[in-house]
Amino acid sequence: MIRSLRTLAAALVAAVALSGVASSQTEGLTPDQARRLERAQADQRDGRHGDAVRALEALGEERPDLADVPRLLAFSYHELGRTDDARAAAVRAIGLGRLTSDVLARLVQIDRGRGDVLAALDAVRLLTVLDAGDPSWRRYAAELLAETGLLSAAESIYRQAVSISPADAQSWLGLGNVLASSGRVRSAASAYETAWILGERTATLAEGIAALEQRDGDLASSGRWLEHAETLESDASGRRALRRARLLAGGGREADA
Repeated sequence: MIRSLRTLAAALVAAVALSGVASSQTEGLTPDQARRLERAQADQRDGRHGDAVRALEALGEERPDLADVPRLLAFSYHELGRTDDARAAAVRAIGLGRLTSDVLARLVQIDRGRGDVLAALDAVRLLTVLDAGDPSWRRYAAELLAETGLLSAAESIYRQAVSISPADAQSWLGLGNVLASSGRVRSAASAYETAWILGERTATLAEGIAALEQRDGDLASSGRWLEHAETLESDASGRRALRRARLLAGGGREADA
């Protein structure tokens, strides 16, 4: 399995979760309340989450109807390691009408950190509807399904993703991962090759395709993919060269080896 997707997905969730921190609605607040809300956000940007929590909790007691307070609290609680409080705040923000990408992404981040993959998946599914134009959420949903062993469901979502965005190399890479995990060697190699053509050109991917071609019995193709890998990333240990030599010998081309 090619593992670059998980890092990208985590970075995406973190970025979206942070995107809402800089914005808030001050309509209906007194000037003093608006200043305190802005100061709490400044504290968050500067990493002073303890100060931000104290200010936001006080403001929340005065204005329990204000969705931005629990939304911002979810961020600071999470940064302080108060996971349960962070989740409760995010859920409260949604209950007050803040069903937005940043709050849902925060829930995904929290639930993934708690090891509750199914809860994280529920939030990601909402994101695929709320932010339907972004294929990243479909990829992430498929990844979570694959993580729970639901490979057929993950494949279905990846196929939806490549149907909607056929030039999305990351979706083809994810589809290849699921197909490889399902033992569908030829189909996995084809999906990986499509990702390669679309620009996902890494030594790791080339080696993955080489391994699949070897399993499928195409030793010549496997050797060519190992050459691609070596071109992209030199292997000082000589591991790839040795593997290719063995492939050539196994294919009846001892003289080339």
